Amino acid sequence: MEKTTLERSIREESQRLLLSLKEKESVEVQKQDEACAAEIESFRKKHENETDKKISLELERLENRGLLELKKANLKFIETFINHNVKEVVKGMRKDQRYQQFLLQTIRQAASSITGKVEVLLAKDDCVLEKEIKEVIKEDGANPEILINDDPTINWGGCIISDPQRGLRFNSTMERIYFRKLSLIRRYALRILKHKGFAL
Repeated sequence: MEKTTLERSIREESQRLLLSLKEKESVEVQKQDEACAAEIESFRKKHENETDKKISLELERLENRGLLELKKANLKFIETFINHNVKEVVKGMRKDQRYQQFLLQTIRQAASSITGKVEVLLAKDDCVLEKEIKEVIKEDGANPEILINDDPTINWGGCIISDPQRGLRFNSTMERIYFRKLSLIRRYALRILKHKGFAL
């Protein structure tokens, strides 16, 4: 009888110990599962944040690139707009009587500082003014040798006056004048375009 009680007591103690161990094991497993789940969630959030940052950065770069390309396209449009309109204005100017006066006055001023031979380069269409050019140069009393030639590089008009003796060139072509005034022309064109609602 004692043996049975002792066995029962041992069995009960063993079961209690086993139950306690199972509970501890269960608690430990749950802690490990929770720690593992927390670590996975932390990794997922970190990875998600890094991915979001990368996506945000790439979207920002894409937007900046898009804005830059839009500005480039607008600038190309503005350049085309300016060039087209300047060419049209210059064509109209060359038909105006004031263009001939400008040309003759420009040649006279440059030639007045030349003592030797004077070479005048013109757009082909302006070579018809050869007689008037020679007269205006000689009005100052000088009698230099005057050479008048057409220059295929002068498309818009104006002239280049050369002093071969001193190696000087006075460039008063419309292209050169346009180049010198380009920033002013651009500002004026931009003002017109903005006034008309063109977004830059």
